[in-house]
Amino acid sequence: MSLDVPNVTRRGFLGAIAAFTAAVASGVRMPAGIAKSPPLPAQCDLLAILKDCRVESYAHEFIVDSYARLNVTYRHAPHEPRTTLDDLVDKAREGRLPISASVQTHIESIDVSEFGSAQERDVVRPVHTVEIVFA
Repeated sequence: MSLDVPNVTRRGFLGAIAAFTAAVASGVRMPAGIAKSPPLPAQCDLLAILKDCRVESYAHEFIVDSYARLNVTYRHAPHEPRTTLDDLVDKAREGRLPISASVQTHIESIDVSEFGSAQERDVVRPVHTVEIVFA
């Protein structure tokens, strides 16, 4: 199945997630299942940002009387190459739509003293991760 996914660069990574979670919080029922209904614009925006993300982990969740869910944790890493895990998850989520998302930001510290610095220094950078549930 192919979805028409728009370019979301004007809102960026966090903006697309914020719009999606705001739609869910306002009571908009997200289509689920094997894409029987067309995706909402917020779902398309969320799917569009995944091209700049790399999969960190995933898990299948099976609930009685419901669709099987796929929980995927992505790391925002626009300049990193795709991995086989990315391809595996893309295949597993084919035909599924996101029904919830949560974002976390943490600070990653890198010790640069090994790169020839005379004094011990750490460089910090924010790392954004998003956990998305597909159904």
